[in-house]
Amino acid sequence: MKHGDPLNGLLFVLAHYWTFLGTITWTPNCVFLSYLNDTHIVGLMNEVILSFDHLSTQLALVRLKAKVSKCILWNPSRIFLGVEIPQGCILVIDDLCILGV
Repeated sequence: MKHGDPLNGLLFVLAHYWTFLGTITWTPNCVFLSYLNDTHIVGLMNEVILSFDHLSTQLALVRLKAKVSKCILWNPSRIFLGVEIPQGCILVIDDLCILGV
């Protein structure tokens, strides 16, 4: 598989599918939105971090790895309830502004 291969997206989704499905059933209170290699997990802070940890562990089983330095954890409530944020994750506690193009 080379960069630019038209089948890359399909092959990635096939490798990612079972790990993703396992995490969804493991944390049913979170909402998962995914497009190819971009995944968004929405829910309570504790559950989102647990879901991320579970997904990362499952991805390692198929030789994939979440790039934590590209992950953004948005928490407008500023309440952390004793959870440990993944090392290297960007934390945003300000108001959210999204621009879609």
